[in-house]
Amino acid sequence: MLLVVLLAVRRAVSAMRIIICMTTKTARTCTRPTTIIHPTGKSPTVRTLVQEWSALSTAPSTLRRVNGWGLPGKRVANLDEVLIRAGFGLEATDSVGDQYLFKLVIRAANDELATRIVLQRLLPPLISIAARRGKLARGGFDEALTDTVAQAWIQIRTYPIHKRPIKIASNLVRDSEYFAFVRDSRLKQLAVAWGDDVIDVIPAPETQPNSEEELTILLAEVEN
Repeated sequence: MLLVVLLAVRRAVSAMRIIICMTTKTARTCTRPTTIIHPTGKSPTVRTLVQEWSALSTAPSTLRRVNGWGLPGKRVANLDEVLIRAGFGLEATDSVGDQYLFKLVIRAANDELATRIVLQRLLPPLISIAARRGKLARGGFDEALTDTVAQAWIQIRTYPIHKRPIKIASNLVRDSEYFAFVRDSRLKQLAVAWGDDVIDVIPAPETQPNSEEELTILLAEVEN
């Protein structure tokens, strides 16, 4: 009798877990992966990034540095574990991964290794941007990916941690695309509308705004 009751309780708990996962958009959000499949393909840029990561992720000196950062969780034996904890492969609603990524971005302001880890965490959506934007770029996918990755590096290093402490991955991906492909075209549109001289006198902000803030600032300066 006791065994039957225990089995019934376990089934009920399992059912509740499934319901919780389903009501938080997707079961994928509730299941953190144990391994990572990194991007592959013919692109030399992608191959270079993945090969670099493969060497970096198991280097003893690198692991000693990362394990000395005091990040949440146990010591890691491979940097892929850091990516998993930072929400790699999960939905944007993964708040635990988001906060872990936030700690990495804070460190990335003054640490290139942390920047490289965050870049690898963002690589799949950055590749998606390049695939879409590369259709219009002269150099195709690789040129678009190079521009996207370069901007992502800058956005990671200059991320406004005090203004945008949540949705880190989403913000970084969106800003990388904006500064790589949208910003210049919008500036050209403003130059055509109000003249190059007006654009030249717009002062540079003390801190780099995000995509939405910058457009607001540009329009405000021009109108004044």
